[in-house]
Amino acid sequence: MDKTAVRLRHELKYSIDCGACALLRERLGAVMRPDAHAGAGGYEVRSLYFDDMYGSAYGDKSAGLLRREKFRLRIYDGDDGCIKLERKAKVGALCHKESERLSRASYDALLAGELPAPDTPGLRGALRTAARTRLLRPAVIVEYRREAFVCDAGNVRVTFDRDLCACVGDTDLFSDRLRRLPCCRPGFLLMEVKFDGFLPAYIRRALQTDRQRCVSFSKYAVCRDVQRGRGPSAAPGGYGGDD
Repeated sequence: MDKTAVRLRHELKYSIDCGACALLRERLGAVMRPDAHAGAGGYEVRSLYFDDMYGSAYGDKSAGLLRREKFRLRIYDGDDGCIKLERKAKVGALCHKESERLSRASYDALLAGELPAPDTPGLRGALRTAARTRLLRPAVIVEYRREAFVCDAGNVRVTFDRDLCACVGDTDLFSDRLRRLPCCRPGFLLMEVKFDGFLPAYIRRALQTDRQRCVSFSKYAVCRDVQRGRGPSAAPGGYGGDD
């Protein structure tokens, strides 16, 4: 990836407990503003990730490759009025996300295995190319509840993600047949800190506690582990163990 061609963002992840979350929420509320698109209790995020027959998106993360990318379909609070096709690329600790709105008809066509026309521009065209050359197919649905704070300085976004689940039984984001498999111990959640060129000092100070642990964490990889019947030891708070 040419770093001069796209805007790369820093992305830091931390495992925290509910007590630390309450403290950080109070601090951040004084120096940042809540996401204007979310209600008081945050919002539900549900994403369908694609992978190839070899599980390369999962394997690239597990192998620690510096460059990797994933395609996903995403909805919020079960609303089919806002369906997004996204491609997230990572270069080490930096990331870049592209997003494109889809109609419900376009979403349904993709779920039915109908690829966009060969001359389709944008992300739908990129997904078509990836599907044909890498044989991408739906892999797992990831669901969690998110609370977000934003700040214009540094384009900072801090999110708290709780109730992470792998949804199995269907690949349709709107299906009522989905069964949720918890991926984290109760009381633990993931905090993500994203920013462009700099993180303002006052936000950095607000984020400092002795109750958080920096982690290398992929919701997709953890949910694939749970989907396959493995305990996701990398998940915040572990899962079913004492670590």
